[in-house]
Amino acid sequence: MNLRNKYFDVLHSKALVNIGKKGINSEGLINHISKMLKKEKILKIHALKSVLVLIDIKDLAELVKIKTNSFLLDLRGHTFIISKYDIKKKYSPKNSII
Repeated sequence: MNLRNKYFDVLHSKALVNIGKKGINSEGLINHISKMLKKEKILKIHALKSVLVLIDIKDLAELVKIKTNSFLLDLRGHTFIISKYDIKKKYSPKNSII
């Protein structure tokens, strides 16, 4: 399965990781996301309302992206999708999916 198809599968599935009220301050959560990213290549992450009181969803997604050395593909509501690879670069503008 190529990354384009994997992206659409992840887009229509449930989130694999939930970020709770403790946020991403613990290294355990970052390590977990990194391991899942290495295994799955593309991850859907959901942030609970309790964490969004402390930090904006855009800032949270950027922070996860930086700490896991990944690429942010999509941000909708309280959910965002990150990838180990930059899908936007991998496909030319003609075949762009995003």
